[in-house]
Amino acid sequence: MDRYRLDYNILAQRIKQARQERGYSQSKLAELAGVSTNTIGKLEISYTTVSLKTILNIANVLEVDINFLVSDTPPDTKQANDLFIESLIQDFTDKDKQLLIQIITAIKTYKQ
Repeated sequence: MDRYRLDYNILAQRIKQARQERGYSQSKLAELAGVSTNTIGKLEISYTTVSLKTILNIANVLEVDINFLVSDTPPDTKQANDLFIESLIQDFTDKDKQLLIQIITAIKTYKQ
């Protein structure tokens, strides 16, 4: 009856990946998620177990779907890329976004 058994190796890999993509140190993630740096370190090497509440807190801090952290199916790359791009521009001003649109348009024109 291991139907709902959590694979801590996958959890470890995905937390580390999402943390690094956000540019967070283990201590920064720990602070934002309300756990110790030691807990994050141990999680990233599959050396400890944590509560669902902690996993939810980490997912929220990293702005990833909890399914990405706990599912053994490969993540939706398009969705992951879209979320990553969204996180990169979340604090852009309208002027910054217009500049980004111009840059993307120029790249698309160049590639044609």
